[in-house]
Amino acid sequence: MRRHGCQPQTRQTLLEDTKGSCSGAENRRDTGGTGPAGLSVRRGEMSASMQVGRRPVLVWFFSMFYIVAALGTLAFCQMAFTTTSLPPGYVLSIAATALLTLVAAVAFLFLRRQAFHLFVLALAASLVMYAWPFVNRGEFPGPWYARMVSTVAGFGMMIAVVLYCRTLRNAGVLK
Repeated sequence: MRRHGCQPQTRQTLLEDTKGSCSGAENRRDTGGTGPAGLSVRRGEMSASMQVGRRPVLVWFFSMFYIVAALGTLAFCQMAFTTTSLPPGYVLSIAATALLTLVAAVAFLFLRRQAFHLFVLALAASLVMYAWPFVNRGEFPGPWYARMVSTVAGFGMMIAVVLYCRTLRNAGVLK
């Protein structure tokens, strides 16, 4: 049963062009051609301010990965600050790097141009934090193969994100 003039009965008729006896005027409400929130009621029409572009899948992947990783690192820093013998300055530096990465990931999720610069800063801070034990003690902690795998994976992914951000920024996707 139709309640408002000439509304489509199925999804198929909704996707088809307006054919037959239905005109745009019959599908409009009493609000002068616009429905709730100022949207046009005609099929397939949406105001320019309401049109939303789709985020690339890699934006979702990288953003969610770095948000989860940064939150995990911040939780570790909270625990390490109270229970381990790590110097407080070192723990706070790790927390600051994780917080910077978290802000960069959220900016990237919202497709902001600042995400590129924030990820570059996070990469630089991560490099400094990685080299910090070598500067202080003269060696990197842990076995060499574990260092190589984590270093290549971590910095490789961060460099990939920085390059991807730059590509999206130059293409005009980041605003």
